[in-house]
Amino acid sequence: MQCSYKSIFSGLVFCADCGSKLTLNNKKGKEEIKHYFICSKYRNGKSEKCTPHTISEKVLYEQSLTAIRLVTSLAGSFEAEFKALITESTDKEMKKAAAANQRRLAKATARVKDIRKITRSLYEDKVKGIISEEDFTEMNEDYTKERKALEAEISELEATISNMKEKTTSADKFIELSKKYTEISELNTEIVNTFIEKIIVHERVKNDGKTTQKIKFVFKGIGKIDLEDLKD
Repeated sequence: MQCSYKSIFSGLVFCADCGSKLTLNNKKGKEEIKHYFICSKYRNGKSEKCTPHTISEKVLYEQSLTAIRLVTSLAGSFEAEFKALITESTDKEMKKAAAANQRRLAKATARVKDIRKITRSLYEDKVKGIISEEDFTEMNEDYTKERKALEAEISELEATISNMKEKTTSADKFIELSKKYTEISELNTEIVNTFIEKIIVHERVKNDGKTTQKIKFVFKGIGKIDLEDLKD
């Protein structure tokens, strides 16, 4: 059941497998309404392509508070070490993302070229009477929609790649923010949006009767970092 309640995490939670946003829903308990997030692709009936990735807002809140407190504490107390860790992590993430974006760009660009060849061939077949005007119009519209969607994706990828090349680590800015928000005892929309860019939720895993669920945080300006490494 979808609800009108506004969560401080709305728009920030994503599925680790399909990349879709997790949407906020609720269920009535005996004493209160419990809020939870679920993969939008799964919820919309496309269950063959994804799984629920359900996580309660309460668990998300607790994990987010722990993550933000840990990272901001380290950023404020161990500046040099934190900056070195973030620089190394950011470089790895940027190289990885850049390679993935370049592959997507090459694939999209090649497909656009193929579509242009196909539509030219369709037009020639229409002129020669091989296919009807109606069939040509229908197929041409479908290919035109696909081409426009790909061209939009290409523009977005080119902008992303360009920005990544110019991007430098924002560890210094993050450290200054960490000094501003000291002793965070609870979360609100301002704090969450100041520090968190994205929360990636994995599917629950059962092993030896125990259920675990991995959550990864992408922090603004410094990217995705492994919290387990920070705890060591």
